[in-house]
Amino acid sequence: MSANPFLELGLSEKLVNSLSSLGFEEPTPIQTKAIPVLLEGRDVLGQAATGTGKTYLSAFAVKKANPKRLLFLAHREQILKQACKTFAKIIPDIQYGILSANHKDFHKPYLFATINMLS
Repeated sequence: MSANPFLELGLSEKLVNSLSSLGFEEPTPIQTKAIPVLLEGRDVLGQAATGTGKTYLSAFAVKKANPKRLLFLAHREQILKQACKTFAKIIPDIQYGILSANHKDFHKPYLFATINMLS
């Protein structure tokens, strides 16, 4: 039996087990290319179609970096809410907030904001 593809990319066994419990068995192409680079501590700028795992990829990187605070930007509130749920699956022990026209969770350590809120 071959090793889990996520393990082969260098993710921790604990994270790989979490991914397996969420139904993820194989990384997407952008994850395959970016995960090793992120694990080296280098920055990644990736472009891929909707639904290809970019938000999960971001969550993997944030989990490894373990920042005290995070600002995640998107152009629409619907995308923020989806991203927030994704991050909560990968990093469950953090308080998440939304900063948009409809939500003002300023004091949460991981903040997901619309770009309109920055102007």
